[in-house]
Amino acid sequence: MTGLKKLFSLLVTGEFCASAPMPRGESAGRGRSARVSAVPVDAVHPTRFDRRMISRFRASLLAAIGALAGLALITGSAAAQSAPADIKDALEAARAGNFSKALSELLPHARNGNAEAAYGVADLYRSGQGVKQNLSEAARWYRVAAERSHPVAQYNLAVLYTAGHGVPADMVEARHWYRMAAEQGYAPAQYNLAVVYAAGQGGPANIVQGWMWFELAAAQGHKEAAKNRDLVAAEMTPAQVAAAKELVRKWREQRTKKKKESAG
Repeated sequence: MTGLKKLFSLLVTGEFCASAPMPRGESAGRGRSARVSAVPVDAVHPTRFDRRMISRFRASLLAAIGALAGLALITGSAAAQSAPADIKDALEAARAGNFSKALSELLPHARNGNAEAAYGVADLYRSGQGVKQNLSEAARWYRVAAERSHPVAQYNLAVLYTAGHGVPADMVEARHWYRMAAEQGYAPAQYNLAVVYAAGQGGPANIVQGWMWFELAAAQGHKEAAKNRDLVAAEMTPAQVAAAKELVRKWREQRTKKKKESAG
């Protein structure tokens, strides 16, 4: 196993955690610079990566997929603020550290299919706050929220499938849920989806799609995405770069159209 596929196998072996990314300074050694063979627009066949590059990708991806979003995100989200009063009270209880109260108040709404409540329940099970940690239950409730278009739940569910925590490791499922969250504009999902496309995990490798999603994440301030976009671009043909930029343009155009339709 060589190239990005070998790289990806290293990236997903880290411990599942709530917040601690891999230190940026960790290095796996030195070697030659990367080389990727010239290929058609819709495919990439990497040949080899040096150890320092593997270390850098490993650190950046672990920072993205190892750190699941916490309760602070749901208590401050627009959807949470528009939720029924008792759900907002439960989220505030979680924010204040009263996790048992939060869980008891969120569960009935989660069972009724409320996405914010389901996400809150999932995160409590994931973190083991107010209840014994249970990643299978976390995955179950993340899925409830994910199927109701909650982008962070979609991302977290993808992480669980990537790491094989609470669910069997399944990169086809992970790729699907990264894509769902990425399409909603969630930058961490866009970054992970870019890596998944570049590595050919869960489906065919596609360097053009990889560049596209790195670019979209980078535009939202994701520094590692900007670095990796430029790294990938250096190995692309002019035709591939042009195709990737056109995909970005079309995605943004469609995104703007959807926002206008929703506002109308």
